[in-house]
Amino acid sequence: MKDEKLQFRDTSAPSKAMAALITGGVSLLMIIIFIVYRGIKEETPKLFAIMATGALVVTLIGFIVSLKCLRQHLASYKIPYAAVIVNGFAFLVYMITYLMGML
Repeated sequence: MKDEKLQFRDTSAPSKAMAALITGGVSLLMIIIFIVYRGIKEETPKLFAIMATGALVVTLIGFIVSLKCLRQHLASYKIPYAAVIVNGFAFLVYMITYLMGML
């Protein structure tokens, strides 16, 4: 018998993928809250504009992290794929509302 070297995967990859999924969900929730608040009130405070920009930054960071997790060979790709979809959808919603002038 030959001694085989065990190669361990990066154990931080699943937690990074889960963090990217959570950040995508939080940023999507923030953007929806901004849209609803904007629909109720005509003018929004400047703090909301800063927070909306922060939601965009968080979405982009989550998208990049989830793409990096997809490049690593994991046993399951479900969480990184879900994170890419959620972050991409959040970015799409942000851009549509921004182009409509709601944010």
